[in-house]
Amino acid sequence: MKEKQRWGPEKKHVCNWKEYNEELVVRGEFFLELEWVKSWDSELEKMNGGKRGKPFVFPESLIRLQGLWHQWMDYREIEGLTRKLAELGLVPEFNDYSTVNRRVNKLDIELKLPEKGFVSVTSDGTGIKMTNRGEYKTSMYGGRHKKYVHVTITVNTETKKILASTACVVGEGDSEPETAQKHMRKLIGSGTKVKKFLGNGSFDTRKIFNFCEENKIETAVKNYKVKEYKKWAKETNY
Repeated sequence: MKEKQRWGPEKKHVCNWKEYNEELVVRGEFFLELEWVKSWDSELEKMNGGKRGKPFVFPESLIRLQGLWHQWMDYREIEGLTRKLAELGLVPEFNDYSTVNRRVNKLDIELKLPEKGFVSVTSDGTGIKMTNRGEYKTSMYGGRHKKYVHVTITVNTETKKILASTACVVGEGDSEPETAQKHMRKLIGSGTKVKKFLGNGSFDTRKIFNFCEENKIETAVKNYKVKEYKKWAKETNY
């Protein structure tokens, strides 16, 4: 298949390697961030306040961290990792794999939208392979053909914080522009004024421009009409 020619002029990226190296190091620390352990008892006390039946033994902070680990290991491996942390005295106790499974699947994770004010937003999507742990996900959900989970996120361009996220199996959900519109509608519904929307060429659709025009949202969407890319990008803060 003939490789498509790059759109626009070639861009040179200047990288601060020392800073980038530190970002990668900190990313590794994130997987064993245990500062929350200091409030293990107080968190459990709060969770069990007024609770009927068997009290919680493991705080929600541990379960959230284990939910993160589950992206790369199964529940039995998570039990082993937590048990080792307990042996080293880094956490008070460890939970078995069935407890981890049950609690992780009950997690209710919700993104907190800004309650008011103005935000500039941008959306983008990417595919995630369904085979990060053998072929189980493919055999269960993808049949013979390997499928991808398509994730579209919308972020605040100034703070870089995620404002909304939507995941679906490729080919079975809304397009990126449709998802971006839903995210912006949710923001507007929460009382937030979206002042600007930025997006790459996949958002160059009539519906996106109509939606932004109706809601008085400024746009900076990459499209074929742009002749002088650098000048346009600078003027629109793309």
